[in-house]
Amino acid sequence: MADEIPPVCLIPDLCRILRTSPRTIARLRRAGAFPIRELCGIDKRPRWSGDDVRAYLAHKGKPQPWRRIA
Repeated sequence: MADEIPPVCLIPDLCRILRTSPRTIARLRRAGAFPIRELCGIDKRPRWSGDDVRAYLAHKGKPQPWRRIA
């Protein structure tokens, strides 16, 4: 799966990688509980580093977006 992670992930990419819905990602972001930090972008779309997503998956072993990395 790590080979399928793009260098910059948008919400559709995270949904596919973490096997969750856009609504779940939005809810976690609003609550400040999303475990992967966002990147600054050139537009208003949220985005995440592919390296950060890989690190999160390696740390947790399997996708569990509702838990924060310590």
